[in-house]
Amino acid sequence: MFFWFILSTRAVTRRVRQNIRSIPASTLEITTSNPSTSSKRSSLPSQQKITKRTKLDITSTSANSNSNLPMDGYTILQNQLLFTLMCKTNCESCGNRWNGTINIKKREGLFVILSFQCSSCTNTITIETSPKVVASDRRDINVRSQIGGHLCGIRYAGLAKLMGAMNLPSPIQDERYSKWDKNLLLSIKSFSDRSMKKAVEEAVTAANGKELMYVGDGDSKTFAALSDKPPYPGKVIKKIEDLNHFSKRMKRQLETKKRQYGKEQLSDGKTIDGKNRLSEQNIIRLQMAFASTIRKCKHDLDLLFKRSWAIFWHKYSTNDDPRHDYCSIDWCGYLKAARDGTSYDHTPHALPRPVLDAIKPVFDNLCSRESLARVVNASSQNPNEGFHSLVWLMSPKHKTSSGTIFEIACHLAIIIFNDGYFTLGDLFNNICGYRGHYTDQAMIHFDNTRLHTESKENNRKRRKEAGRDVQKNVDNDQTNSNNASGDDDYKTIDSDEEADDDYNETNPGDQATFEDNDTTTEGKECSTDDHDSTSSSDNSSTDNDDKTILSPDTATKEDVEKNDETSDDEYGYYNPKDRRRWKEEE
Repeated sequence: MFFWFILSTRAVTRRVRQNIRSIPASTLEITTSNPSTSSKRSSLPSQQKITKRTKLDITSTSANSNSNLPMDGYTILQNQLLFTLMCKTNCESCGNRWNGTINIKKREGLFVILSFQCSSCTNTITIETSPKVVASDRRDINVRSQIGGHLCGIRYAGLAKLMGAMNLPSPIQDERYSKWDKNLLLSIKSFSDRSMKKAVEEAVTAANGKELMYVGDGDSKTFAALSDKPPYPGKVIKKIEDLNHFSKRMKRQLETKKRQYGKEQLSDGKTIDGKNRLSEQNIIRLQMAFASTIRKCKHDLDLLFKRSWAIFWHKYSTNDDPRHDYCSIDWCGYLKAARDGTSYDHTPHALPRPVLDAIKPVFDNLCSRESLARVVNASSQNPNEGFHSLVWLMSPKHKTSSGTIFEIACHLAIIIFNDGYFTLGDLFNNICGYRGHYTDQAMIHFDNTRLHTESKENNRKRRKEAGRDVQKNVDNDQTNSNNASGDDDYKTIDSDEEADDDYNETNPGDQATFEDNDTTTEGKECSTDDHDSTSSSDNSSTDNDDKTILSPDTATKEDVEKNDETSDDEYGYYNPKDRRRWKEEE
């Protein structure tokens, strides 16, 4: 049966110094000696006890060596391979080819002391698979595995399963592991306190004498605690609402109204639910329109009040009774039609007035000046949620854990959230005496991945905004050209404006799904982009159809080929309204 153990690269280098020559391998014999047996270190300089100063220089030393193997790293080596390697060396005592036994003299978690006894002269040498932690009896490999267990959220039970699956010795006993957790908490807490103090100082400096703002949802008790015991002398802390939570109240209150009315008939003889009424889709659109309005107008209470009520009155408007005093020409099709001198139909986007009369109390509650004043200069609580996700990653909610484990998770999350993963190298340096080559590489990779994800998200948003600006300019050019063509084209413009208004204000909210809402999924955003592209393509196809519309019976081969030459350039996708023959993109 084979066993595995983790061996320090420096330990292997110390012991395998002879020229390697091939000889037959003998039988491997592994026995366990008294655990209380102490190890004996050689007096050679390369075998002396590793101090903190030496450990700090390991990375630079390994970089300057001829080997590309970091001397402070670990290698997982099967015992059979180690035994085979030893059989290819000469005994340092008798000079004969080594052919003996390997015994385990002591084991402590993942750390073991191995003894190699020569069968010819009975000379025994020992090797420790991991160095001691400075000013402690603990071993480096056990400390690192303990911290790694907390970072992964698997703790002792998960480490035991992982070691078992990898055919490695089990971690230290659970009782001692719990004791080590308490000692580890003290070290981690000191680093998290330092990180948090630095973050607070940066926030106070950024405020530059202004009041500090606390962002939280409505049911948070944190603000009450901060008000009772102000943490910063002379600094006023003001609470502002999280705009995402605030906008969700629109959805919850509309759903409550929908449940209250149920199957009750309104003044028009129909229920509040149904197609083109207060359906789930329309509730979400109203919520997203409200969220988008808050983001765009959060710095001006008067403008926020007008634009919030514009959502309601735009839906309330009819052809006989238009109410667009609060609307913006940026998205309101009626104002665009009035500007261009064209007719406009409210039917596609309007909701029945009995439905709107039923939900008007919701707007009275949320769109009052007193209510909207709570989201003036509002911000997002997403950073708080991001911090919580780190905590629950290391201390999952569905798993029972002690207070010590939860505190370790919180303090590790503070360090990572404020300063990144690479700062954890300082923690390893403080506890173990050195950071470690592979540890640094891993932490740099985690931080780069985090930055790459954020950068990719920002680039995606910028590309979409740039695409919308280009499309807006194209639409304006098409509108101007249609106006110049004469009165016969008014009908086409009118239908296009209706479609544009039905999209934009069945909601200005759909714009929020890809423009401002940080919590919207990428899939929804992609579908919204597709909607934008389809709308613009409809306009293009209408213009082209006015120029040349060929039926299959009357089109000649030359006409079809001529149309094919321009279709691929004008359309980057399949357009079902295009009656010309479609040519597949290669």
